[in-house]
Amino acid sequence: IRNSLDEIHVVYVDDSTNKIIHSISEDDGETWSNGVTITNNGFPQIDPTLIVTSQDDLYCAFTNLDEVGQFVTLYKYTETSGIWSLITSFINDNYYSKRPLLHVDSSDSPHLFFSYKDDEELDWGVRYYNSALANPSIVAVDAIGTTGDIYKMALDFVDNGGNYSILLLTSYEYEGFICDNWRALHNAA
Repeated sequence: IRNSLDEIHVVYVDDSTNKIIHSISEDDGETWSNGVTITNNGFPQIDPTLIVTSQDDLYCAFTNLDEVGQFVTLYKYTETSGIWSLITSFINDNYYSKRPLLHVDSSDSPHLFFSYKDDEELDWGVRYYNSALANPSIVAVDAIGTTGDIYKMALDFVDNGGNYSILLLTSYEYEGFICDNWRALHNAA
């Protein structure tokens, strides 16, 4: 992702450590900085996603794999400090979370969507974190009601008011067959 300083920032999984690495290029990708590990929290990490604000702050969300399940974590990087700071982790004994999707709105507020599995009901759904609220929290929970999995999510839109529309690729078993299905999930009129 390119910021206003014309730097290219990437995040990726280091195969040898299973950690999310951040690297910067200042010459259109010809050379790259030494990668910096975003966190050494002790868990393998997958599914990184990255956004940049108009103030050149970066937000990175990714999935952590622990002994019990999976959880999504959100970090922030400021150009002035050059360090990553933990914003929040979505750890809950009642559900697993994964496949984060980030978006920044025109007010520079990050919005985070991630799929989750309710351990009691075995249903998959989507949770939505809106950082623009005074006390950031999960503000919407939409269950998709399948016993399968959410494989991909694509953002249609998110606005400053927290209205959103996303597309989900779900997969589930029906009468012995694996079925894939795209569906829309939104809270906007």
